[in-house]
Amino acid sequence: MDVTFKAVVSHQGDGLSLYAYLDGYFPFIDNNDWAARLVADTTLVDDSVVVGNPLLRLGQQLSFCLNHYSEEAVDIGWQLLWQNDALFAVHKPANLPVHRTTRNVYNTLTALVRRTGDWPEAQLLHRLDQETAGIVLFAKNSDQAKLWQPKFHTLVTQKIYQAIVYGTPDWTELEVSNKLAVRADSPIRCQMHVCRADEKGKASTTRFRVVQRMLGYSLIECELVTGRKHQIRAHLAHLGHAIVGDKIYAHQGEYYLHRLADSLTQEHHQQLLSPHQLLLAHRVTLQLSDDQQTAPVVIVDDNYPTAWQAFLAGLVDPTLLTTQTHSNDSKDLGMTNPSQSAADVFEVNFAALAANPDLSTLAEGLAEFGRIDSQASFNAFCRASCALWRNQVAHQDGAPKAQFDELQARIAEGAVTDSVIATPWGGVVITRLAPPTVEKYLVVQRGGYLALETHSVKQEQIEVIEGRGLLLVGELGETELRVHALAPGDRYAFVPGMEHCLIGTEDLLIFERSNDPKGMDQDLIFLYTPEA
Repeated sequence: MDVTFKAVVSHQGDGLSLYAYLDGYFPFIDNNDWAARLVADTTLVDDSVVVGNPLLRLGQQLSFCLNHYSEEAVDIGWQLLWQNDALFAVHKPANLPVHRTTRNVYNTLTALVRRTGDWPEAQLLHRLDQETAGIVLFAKNSDQAKLWQPKFHTLVTQKIYQAIVYGTPDWTELEVSNKLAVRADSPIRCQMHVCRADEKGKASTTRFRVVQRMLGYSLIECELVTGRKHQIRAHLAHLGHAIVGDKIYAHQGEYYLHRLADSLTQEHHQQLLSPHQLLLAHRVTLQLSDDQQTAPVVIVDDNYPTAWQAFLAGLVDPTLLTTQTHSNDSKDLGMTNPSQSAADVFEVNFAALAANPDLSTLAEGLAEFGRIDSQASFNAFCRASCALWRNQVAHQDGAPKAQFDELQARIAEGAVTDSVIATPWGGVVITRLAPPTVEKYLVVQRGGYLALETHSVKQEQIEVIEGRGLLLVGELGETELRVHALAPGDRYAFVPGMEHCLIGTEDLLIFERSNDPKGMDQDLIFLYTPEA
């Protein structure tokens, strides 16, 4: 594709030759034979056609056309959210840079707004990180930018972000104030760190509020009081709740270093759980008049990225799937080969069970199992759960469970195939095997229970289809197992490192969708297993 560019020669370009200027303008172009790449008679300096390789001067208007031009693919679907005579606000998609980068020049938010919108002289008033989606403010021309840029901090009276983070905070609202600075010894030069007492940095304050807690994750509202670089991301990581998909502040920055080395793979994206950080500039409040009696303008952006919606829905983004060589011995699904550590000690938390009036007696009966610290105590807890349920909880005998019965019949036929496997607790019926994605039904017979297990890279989402049961689950970094009652429609997600176990207090049918980069059930880590 032939693409035309326009630029104004800056101080950095003053005195450079045209070709040297283009080398810096397009650092990602390897074939920089500019004499061949420039379309003939399209290079203009101050509207005059030039040939060859002239020297450029500060302030000159430069226009040129490149043949066969391409750059890194980005989401160009920006949207207008609000405007008045001087300003406008747009939705920036995730992974779209706001201005030129070392990888993108033509498709940036500013270039797209000027090229495809109604404002060819639009001026950016502030920035968002490339991977952050949400509201960005522009002035319609340079005159308006000169007017509003100095007043930006009084123009924008409130900025609210939303983020999906790892873990579930033990607080509901929290204000964080500290100093932030880069560190010379950090392998990631742009990373902001919370300063030690002996370090200098810039004061920063963020207010956080937990909007929703999920198993292993939380939705957090973040209000910027100050506006330091990477402030929200650095503060959340410091609290132990890094943003899902954040390449710099989650996973010790491993995936950002991969990106710098151009070695970031689809498998890495799967381990990140998202192709970009799940952070959205959600709401901005503007005070357009010095008269405080004038009502403020509130701009809201509800254009949640596709990856955000897929994450909350428990789906795997199909764009992240890779084709992998897959080999698997189907008997592994029987869960008969434990890899157990005798040092695993868990306190059992019955709070969710006790809060249910129908199950409070069950919680009291299980109270003597306040700890699971051995194979024997694990099996005793599971057996007691089923026995007490039978004696104390109203059964759903006769309740519709057509799918359970149908799948149990398939398992009972006795033929072990690639898609149907009998197990001591019931069986597995695989409905989709497209590595690394696996979808299957877990058919847990009344009184049966699975191993207490975890994974190093595998991610799972489960949904209760029929029946009732119990779930044991451990939060990341905790030595506690929480007990939850299961009923049709319940959904849970398990990230690597979360311990979990399913108990069929009644016939229980579970649909599981997992992302298993190592190959189906090659990532099972058994802590305690059912007795035969």
